[in-house]
Formats: sequence, C-alpha cells, structure tokens
Amino acid sequence: MDAILPSPRRLLLLGTANGAPILGKRLRAGRRDTPLDRRLHLADYRPLLGPGRTVRGVVAAVAATTAASWLLIIEAIVGVMIGAASVAGDALSCSLKRRLGVAPGQVVGWARGSRLFNPRIRAA
Repeated sequence: MDAILPSPRRLLLLGTANGAPILGKRLRAGRRDTPLDRRLHLADYRPLLGPGRTVRGVVAAVAATTAASWLLIIEAIVGVMIGAASVAGDALSCSLKRRLGVAPGQVVGWARGSRLFNPRIRAA
C-alpha cells in the first residue's frame, strides 16, 4: 500500500520534475532548442505538442529527478520513472489542448460549462 500512496519525498520528486525544465530554460536562455515533436503538424494543421515542449526539458526533468532521488535516498530508477512520467503526462495534456484549439498557456476547465462539454465555446 505504501507504493501507491504519495509520500512527501515522492511529491518532492514530482515538483522537481515539473520545475527542472523551467530552470533548464533559464540556464540556457537565448539558445535554440529542439521541440520534442520536431515541429510535426497533424491532419488538422495544428502542432502535435508545440514549441514549449523541448528535448532540453525532457533531459532536465529526468536528470533532476534522478539526482534528487539520490539525494533523498530513493532508488534512482524511481527518479527516472517519475521524471519520465511527469514529462509524458505534460506532453499528453499539451497534445489534447492543441486538438481542442486551446492557446498555449491557457487553462482548460474540465468541468461542466467548459470547452470539452460545450462545443459552442471557442478558443481565441
């Protein structure tokens, strides 16, 4: 049961995975980075993920959570898995937002009355 419930150390790893790409971007400011989707557009002419999801962000998240897991005395594979799962979940939500036509940075409400349940509401 302990493996299912989040512990403070696992939550700290998750926070590290989410913050590492931002820190990586600031450390390499002004340098060009490769988008994770390689600028691929699907049949609807929208990008798969968009320019904000980069290879640098994936590497930063996985490396930071691996290092943090070592510092927190957790097995390194747990850090790798949490970093990879965090990036994969972020990429999935980003892809869904692109399919819905939501602008980058805009929050999607998943409750009644949101774009998901009301097709008359259009994104800008």
